[in-house]
Amino acid sequence: MVRSAQPGVFLLHTVPGGQPRFLGRDDYDVRDKLLKWLGRSYRYFQFDYCQTPEEAFRRQCELYHQLKQYLDNTRHPERPDGTEWRCPLCDFYK
Repeated sequence: MVRSAQPGVFLLHTVPGGQPRFLGRDDYDVRDKLLKWLGRSYRYFQFDYCQTPEEAFRRQCELYHQLKQYLDNTRHPERPDGTEWRCPLCDFYK
């Protein structure tokens, strides 16, 4: 299903159609990152490609703020080292 090596975001689930339990992203290859996570506690996933690493970061921030009450990973998404990108929904990075 995930064929291209592109930036992207993903949600992992423990049951089909259930609330997402983990939110992640990769700035270069979302497929590779998904393969590392699937099969642990999470068996189901959703993903979305992004055009750039910055778009992936912003999308991850948006999803985090929408879904944080359901997620196992509760820390705000981190921006890549050397960038000054800001969360579009909060002042986490002032």
